[in-house]
Amino acid sequence: ITQRLSAFCVGKTTFIDTPGHAAFARMRSSSAAALDVALVVVAADDGVKQQTMEALDLARSRRAAVVFAMTKIDKFSSEKNLQEATNRIRDQLATAGFAIEADGGECPL
Repeated sequence: ITQRLSAFCVGKTTFIDTPGHAAFARMRSSSAAALDVALVVVAADDGVKQQTMEALDLARSRRAAVVFAMTKIDKFSSEKNLQEATNRIRDQLATAGFAIEADGGECPL
């Protein structure tokens, strides 16, 4: 679990990794000034949380492209349960105004 701000470069791309915990909201907000593309990680078992919504609001305010990744997919005992979790996250993201590519939107998942 990330507990501090970190940054690393790959070629001409700089990645800024910010903690997802609610206590780090100010840190995420100040990092948004450098944002061009947001990679938003959503835990399959938790779904979209308040911190996720905050990150999405920051990305929207910067007009940044958004890419979603799902973690903890190994926690599901069946493909059906994983698909249900994926659909729940897709619905939550759509409600937040971010349609993923599989649903005709522009955001990869």
